[in-house]
Amino acid sequence: MQSMRVAGGYFHTIAITSNKNITGWGGNSYGQVSPIAFPNTNIVAVSAGAYHSLALNSNGTVFQWGDNSSGQGSVPINLTSIRAIAAGYTHSLALKSDGGVVAWGENNAGQATVPANLSNVVAIAAGYQHSLALKNDGTVVAWGCGISSNEQCTVPGTATNIIAIAAGGIHSLALKADGTVIGWGENAAGQAPATQIIPGAVALAAGWAHSVALKGDGTVVAWGDNTSGQSTVPTGLTGVRAITAGQNHTIVLRSTGVIVGWGDATWDQIPTTNTNIGP
Repeated sequence: MQSMRVAGGYFHTIAITSNKNITGWGGNSYGQVSPIAFPNTNIVAVSAGAYHSLALNSNGTVFQWGDNSSGQGSVPINLTSIRAIAAGYTHSLALKSDGGVVAWGENNAGQATVPANLSNVVAIAAGYQHSLALKNDGTVVAWGCGISSNEQCTVPGTATNIIAIAAGGIHSLALKADGTVIGWGENAAGQAPATQIIPGAVALAAGWAHSVALKGDGTVVAWGDNTSGQSTVPTGLTGVRAITAGQNHTIVLRSTGVIVGWGDATWDQIPTTNTNIGP
């Protein structure tokens, strides 16, 4: 599965340093880059939404900072035993150790209404107004999409034996072990073709209208919208261990601990130099 040591939001990026603290850069109009009043240690995962950010502590608790205008930062009281987190545009998801899912924040499209009896979940993803869950039997469950639906919640019948998922702005992706990437939802920029083969793919990430895959050999493939250069992978890029996609930018973490980014830099959401956060 994809590491969650780095996360791209719509206009910002956050990452976990080698000593398990949080660092970030980019748009900070709501304080979404730098957390305050939080024990900023022992962080094991981060996720970034539009103007809010989430962090998961090693003790299974969740912390949020940034915008809370839609309740996306109002982490449920006594939320514990969390193993994964995902931040959408204005909603948030958490995966419990027992395979259940908790959601909060804006719910105008049903994105924070977890389907009844959803269980045995092993991974979660949050898009603009939709949410995805991967179950341990390799099937995908989607919800939300009540507004501006582009069928990003209509999981195709081909999405079986899935090992990884990603939710973009209004598109969804699923990966099979053989490198087959299945896409559904908005595809105007080619970000979600129904089926494509990326041999060796092990993880996926999705921005607003572009998509990214990490291969087992440490190389990266990107496709979809490229108006900001977000799908133009730097020549010779190797040794990548994690990927993330913001609205119109892409960030990768190399095995050496160096972060490399490309695409839209309007809010300085990609590093101007290769920023080393430690392996």
